[in-house]
Order: sequence, then structure tokens, then C-alpha cells
Amino acid sequence: MYNVMIVDDEYPVKVNLRSMIDGAGLPFRVADEAENGEEAYRLALRTKPQLIVTDIMMPVMDGLELIGKLRSSGLETEIVIVSGYNDFAYAQQAIRFGVKRYLLKPIDDGQLLACLRELEQELRHEERQRTEQSEWVWFCKTRGERLAEQLWTLNEEEAELTLAEIRRMFADRQLTLAVVHQCYRNLLQFVFGELATRSDKPFAAARETLLPAGEAAPDDAVSAIVARLFAELRQIRQHGHRKKVQDALQLIRQTYSDEGLSLPTLAASVDLSPSRLSGLLREETGRSFTQLLTEVRMEQAMLLLGNASAKTYEIALEVGYSDYSYFTKAFKKYCGLTPMDYRKRMGVF
Repeated sequence: MYNVMIVDDEYPVKVNLRSMIDGAGLPFRVADEAENGEEAYRLALRTKPQLIVTDIMMPVMDGLELIGKLRSSGLETEIVIVSGYNDFAYAQQAIRFGVKRYLLKPIDDGQLLACLRELEQELRHEERQRTEQSEWVWFCKTRGERLAEQLWTLNEEEAELTLAEIRRMFADRQLTLAVVHQCYRNLLQFVFGELATRSDKPFAAARETLLPAGEAAPDDAVSAIVARLFAELRQIRQHGHRKKVQDALQLIRQTYSDEGLSLPTLAASVDLSPSRLSGLLREETGRSFTQLLTEVRMEQAMLLLGNASAKTYEIALEVGYSDYSYFTKAFKKYCGLTPMDYRKRMGVF
């Protein structure tokens, strides 16, 4: 339901508009009324209606001044002007403020109904766009953080798999080239933000994160940037991973489903003391053993949750959690959503 504010100094006009809007059978509800622009401005900043229907000529503050102040404040509410003054100058000024709808008094029921139907379609389209944008930003954030981890650990094979997954997702959703560019810009922003928390050295490849608007092959451009990042990271870190740390990380990836996996058992496997391995892991990855294990388990859980036929408690067991309640809490702490909410967000039912 979309909230509507009526702004008019004539009581009969407000009553008539309320009756027509509330009785239109459309998802619009008159929630507020105001006598003049000043009252409406204060009220709109507080209630943020989706639609304002306002007169032009009013005392204290007229409709055009109201619209100008609302736009200056950043409020992007839809506005319909209704006025008994058939003066094109008013319409011209309203157009400059981004108002596209101008109805003359006495208001015709059919014109108002057509206006509301058109507005409903526009508002629903905007809502869908905002939802999709939010979902893609979240997608780019999770993949960007994963890619940054793979870069930091110099895991080129896993990084290529992540990039391939991203390319498949973009292709499956049939995104336009402009949207793909924006998603890649978001992805690289998250990658560099995450790497910046682990290194005090700037990356030359960061200068290439904003892809040219006319770039015809953004997939190749991003792959090239990632390749340059790998080269820079090897140079910055000189010798790369110490062999035992690399072995430990590989063991975590291979045995994450073992609920008994612990720092002491992992340390024994690579012939290091627990305290020494803990220090090396943090030095090399910026993560503790527990964080690394949790990340591997949660990333695997996120992949498994994409399979609608897999039960969540089975997934919990598969990634090393016999306590389903603890798995749910750990998952929500990691990605901000419960396993069920994650499935809903990704459209898996």
C-alpha cells in the first residue's frame, strides 16, 4: 500500500480527493492531509509519503515552493499537481522540478484513475529495481570477500572458479552490459577494500577498478585485473605462503566436514605446535584458525543451500555441525541471514 498526502486549502477538494483515491480500488491510501505547503513540508519529512497530491495556489507556502523544498531536501516522492489555474507557466516550473503529472480542477474521476494506475506501475517497477540492486550488491560483496581471500592466499585455482561462477550467474540472469559493468565495479571495490585491511601497501591494479563504460568484454578485463593482483601480491609478500601454512590451509579445505577438526590436530598434521601454527595462519591470512574453518564451512553451506532438495539439517552435518541450532546461529553471524532466509533471498524454495 502506498501512502498519499493531499495538500489543499479547500476542505471540499480534500474530501473529494480522499474519496476518489481511497475508492479507486488501487494500492493507494490517503494517510495525511495539509492546509498549505509549509505544513505539508514538515509532515512529508516525517512521514515520507510515496505520493503527494498538491494544489498550486495556497497561503503561507504555495505548491511550487513546496515541491522545490522537497526536492532540495532529497525526498524523491511522486507528485501530482491539481490546480484550477490553467497556466502553462506553472506546468513549466513543475516540470523543472521533475513533476510529470498536472491535473486541472474540477478533477475528472477517469483522469485521476488513469494517473494512479500509471503511478502504480512506475512505483512497482522502482521497487523491483531497488530489490534487484540490493541483491546484486549483496552477491558482489560475498563473492568479492571470497575472491579477496583467494587472492591473499594466492589460490589461483579457486579464484578462477569464483570468477567462472560470477560469469555464469551474470549470463543466467541475462544482465545488460551496463548492469554487468556496475556489478564488476562493486565486486572489485569489495575486493580492494578487503585486501586493504590486510596489507599496508597500495595496489597498482586498484587504478584499473573502474572499467571503461564502453568496454565490450568486462569478464576479460576483470580477469586481467585479478591476474595483475596475483602478481603484485607475490611481489609484496615475496616468498608467498610458507609450505606448512599452505598445507594447513589445504587440510582445512579438505577436512572441514570433520567436526573434530581442531587447531591441535591440524598443527600435528603439519608438524608444528598449535601456538606456532596459529601465529603463522594469522600472519599469512589475517585470520585465526577458527575464522578460517568457519569461513570454509559457511561458504560450502551457502553452495549446498542452493540445492532446493537438500535439507538444512543435512547440510549442517555435511559441513561439520551436529548441533543444528549452533549451525543456524553461526550461519546467521557469518552472512547476516538464517539458512532459510538465505534460500529465500537466492530464490531457492
